Amino acid sequence: MKIKIKKLISKDENFKKKLYLILKKKNNILNENVDLEVAKILDNVKKYGDKSIIEYTNFFDKLNISCVSSLKISLNELKKSLKFISKKNLDSLYVAADRIRKFHEYQKLNSGLEGFSYIDKNGNTFSQRILPIKRIGVYVPGGTASYPSSVLMNVIPAKVAGVKEIIMMVPTPHGIKNPLVFAAAYISGINEVFTIGGAQAIGALCYGTKNIKKVDKIVGPGNIYVSSAKRKVFGSVGIDMIAGPSEIVIICDGNTNPEWIVMDLFAQAEHDILSQSILICPDEKYLLIIEKIINKRINNMLRKNIIYKSIINYGLFIKTNNLKEACKISNIIAPEHLEISTKNPNKYLKYISNAGSIFLGSFSSECIGDYCAGPNHVLPTLQTSRFSSPLGVYDFIKRSSITYINKISAKKLGNFASNLALCEGLQAHSMSVLSRI
Repeated sequence: MKIKIKKLISKDENFKKKLYLILKKKNNILNENVDLEVAKILDNVKKYGDKSIIEYTNFFDKLNISCVSSLKISLNELKKSLKFISKKNLDSLYVAADRIRKFHEYQKLNSGLEGFSYIDKNGNTFSQRILPIKRIGVYVPGGTASYPSSVLMNVIPAKVAGVKEIIMMVPTPHGIKNPLVFAAAYISGINEVFTIGGAQAIGALCYGTKNIKKVDKIVGPGNIYVSSAKRKVFGSVGIDMIAGPSEIVIICDGNTNPEWIVMDLFAQAEHDILSQSILICPDEKYLLIIEKIINKRINNMLRKNIIYKSIINYGLFIKTNNLKEACKISNIIAPEHLEISTKNPNKYLKYISNAGSIFLGSFSSECIGDYCAGPNHVLPTLQTSRFSSPLGVYDFIKRSSITYINKISAKKLGNFASNLALCEGLQAHSMSVLSRI
């Protein structure tokens, strides 16, 4: 198994055009057939509720259940799952949970999430009230892709925000339950768990059924069916984001141990054959060394077939003139994860404007961020870090503006409001104001 990695050189005449074509190929993940199938599933869940949930769960997860209540996992069962986990793994879950909670508590204190109030010179009061969303749904992938870290990252910020009701959906194909996922749910403070997956789980969360209360917002990653379903229900409920395949850009000066860089590239590639790993470096000899090590190590990896397909189809090396130019190119890519593996990485941080999560220095591997650094690993993909942020406490709150106008100001401000209303041709607006004067 030999990998020949695509390479671009920034000084080439058609560099940007070639880069955009590579990004476009990866970003084109929409599938009309999937969308049609998902629309049908959602419509059936909306119409038939629990009956559809039972049918789809039996079909997709190869089960034989007759009622939705049998898919509900009690909090006692979640607690019991702790007994099936080694002390080493349990300690790791608790450490990760504590660090994630601490980061998001700091985030809450320092992100303007406490509201405000002020009184103008005429005695009118204006304020912003912030309240947590009442009920959220968290989707967690199941089956071969079981991620307890995803439970921690989605649930803990919601708990810090003050959300009182959190329901988790996790598929259990063939009835196989992952004790680590259940333990993470218990440690996070989840309220309800149903072993339901796919688009039908999103439909149940959005529309509600006899046994499942509808939620106000849905968060959490999933496959293309889940992403399509989240896109379709947006508006009826809130969603966090449409998550695409995992991606990383590594800006390297050629001084980091090349074995480390190779494993960082592999770490992203092993997620999915659609994942993308990009290395940007001004040192051509270093890029050749990295490619040599990739081909030396690939056959020893447990998920070598996935890594191979990911790198062959979407992997990329970019040779630049210097590191500042590397930062500019990274901003075009707008990656989910960005490692700046250079000497004095803070020097280059100021040039970065588009990235979901940034890791500074050669010891700051993105994989620590995946699990227990503290910042959230639910991040914008598919170049959406140009306008989106990591999942955070702010995703689980809502803001209300509050206005109190006294009698004197009603007259003074009313004339301005009336004039503007008439400018827009809205007579009733004007009369609503003038009737109080």
